Amino acid sequence: DRSLPSFESLVGHLEFTEDRLALRGLRARFLGGELQAQGDAPGPGQLQISAKGSIPAASLAQFHDPSFGPRLPARIGAALSGALAFDARFELHDRRSTLSIDSDLSGLASTLPAPFGKRADERSPLRIESATSADGVETLRVHLRDDAQLVLERQRASGSAAAKLRRGAFALGTDAVLPDAGFAARVHSPQLDLDAWDALLDDTPPTAGSAVASSPPIASDASSFVPDVVS
Repeated sequence: DRSLPSFESLVGHLEFTEDRLALRGLRARFLGGELQAQGDAPGPGQLQISAKGSIPAASLAQFHDPSFGPRLPARIGAALSGALAFDARFELHDRRSTLSIDSDLSGLASTLPAPFGKRADERSPLRIESATSADGVETLRVHLRDDAQLVLERQRASGSAAAKLRRGAFALGTDAVLPDAGFAARVHSPQLDLDAWDALLDDTPPTAGSAVASSPPIASDASSFVPDVVS
């Protein structure tokens, strides 16, 4: 996937026989953090990789996949600190792939408005699941704790590195349901401070003395973050 950041300083062992391929002791730098992985290719068109690592919050804030729209405003990235430790598993079989990433977010601090603020020593279970069909349709599901969900669907054209976001849904305190088209939000929470979130999504350069005055503004279309349907 050309939209993913590159692996740097990659080292490890490649083992193979007439009918099997194995990856052992792989180590690399990924998004500014350390990654360890191992994998097997048990048969034609099959691949299984397990990995674990840690990514600094600053690198997470800077990562951008154009198919998911504009970059997040600088103020959101500035609200994260520390690092995210994770475990991941990738499987490929008959041109269909799945990716799962799990983290308890310990070590990552957030000063985002409620209900997404947390101390670094707090645990908040995060699970990310991606499933891509043989025809290039990817469904990405993100579950945070037991009350926040994000579902995105995108289409990748055959032979193309570019992917197009087709539809998405965000839910807080209820289930995320994909609309026929566009982006829908369902929020059932007494804690959501809309004014605070509106200030974070505003890309106007911060004034002198503010918490992120030293952070350069990132150009983006703030309207892209406004859902088509809210319930």
